[in-house]
Amino acid sequence: MLIVVAIWIGLFASPYEMALRRGDLFATLFYVSNWHFILSDQDYFTQFASASPLRHTWSLAIEEQFYIVWPILVGAALWIGRKRPVVLIGGCIVGIAVSGIVMALLFVPGDPSRAYYGTDARAHQLLIGALLAVLMTKRDLLASFRRFSGIVAILAALAILVAFVRSTIKARPTTGGSRSYLRPLPRSWSGRSK
Repeated sequence: MLIVVAIWIGLFASPYEMALRRGDLFATLFYVSNWHFILSDQDYFTQFASASPLRHTWSLAIEEQFYIVWPILVGAALWIGRKRPVVLIGGCIVGIAVSGIVMALLFVPGDPSRAYYGTDARAHQLLIGALLAVLMTKRDLLASFRRFSGIVAILAALAILVAFVRSTIKARPTTGGSRSYLRPLPRSWSGRSK
């Protein structure tokens, strides 16, 4: 992919654009594109500037950075815990909490790019998966999960249904009154004619 993008940049990019994209290429090659985009102030959500053809690689960079650090952390936690996963589970929980707090603190409504691109602000997403993987190695937890997974699936489906209904009700314009959201949809909205 990088070779194709490099050829495309070489053929079609302006000299100004080529200078910008050269840094994007090198950062992508070394799996640090997310930090490159932060340091070069490339707003992910900008609508009017020319977007980097490698902008989507920020998430791959976060994953690769995690894959480099995670085995070291697992080894250290298992060594400290004498091969018991208690320290690893605790580390995952603390990491999830800290990363979530970091994301909340770094979020700026006008430009959320730092919270969006940052490995520190996104680590909780990967750590949740890692924690679940560690927990699934425990036979008793795995059996309990299998037993309750049907119930959890039904509850999740109900939560999605409730969220959908609530968002549909909020999106519908009303003509007034505190109970106007309970009125049925007009015939013209439901596709039925008179």
